[in-house]
Amino acid sequence: MPLDNNTPNVRNNPQPRPEVAAEKETVIAAHDQAEKDMEEDDELNTKPAPEDDLDEGEIARFEDGDEGPAK
Repeated sequence: MPLDNNTPNVRNNPQPRPEVAAEKETVIAAHDQAEKDMEEDDELNTKPAPEDDLDEGEIARFEDGDEGPAK
């Protein structure tokens, strides 16, 4: 390639390959679909009850009624 005034522009702007662009669109579409599926999945979107985060001693006190709700 002969050097001229346009050489820096040509060398710094590679042409995208069509197969890479198509693969990128496929990956983005799959990612968007996965996010929608996760939002609609009931098991992933449940709110835990406060007692779900207690250790064994706290659970025993909670079940016996010795302690109020978890803080």
